Amino acid sequence: NKVVWGAASDAHRTEFTVSVDSFSKNVRENVRSLGGGLELRQPSGALYVLDDPQQQASDPRIAQAHLELLEEWCTSIEGYLGDTDRTKWETPDSGPDSELEYWRRRMQRLTSITDQLKTKRCKQVIVLL
Repeated sequence: NKVVWGAASDAHRTEFTVSVDSFSKNVRENVRSLGGGLELRQPSGALYVLDDPQQQASDPRIAQAHLELLEEWCTSIEGYLGDTDRTKWETPDSGPDSELEYWRRRMQRLTSITDQLKTKRCKQVIVLL
């Protein structure tokens, strides 16, 4: 081991490995948030084509379809944001960096959701209701 690490002390080796582990966790989380995360089901089908939202709001089938989709979104978002198990990333010696990382991830999740809700298709669902 001394040949691999050279003159590095035990403390430096430990600090380096902890930093590399933290970095790799951050990279995995960022990749996961880019490719995974929560993807809200988009409205599709004839019931979601809104030519005249006021007229279509009076059709109970259309209103019900939009309401069910909105309820699905709410359930999905609550589950996604409710996943706050800090033991996944906190260690006994966690410090301020861990707290900042936690809030950065929360902000990524919120931004992902709001970006989806700002799309034209999602706004149509909300406007109809």
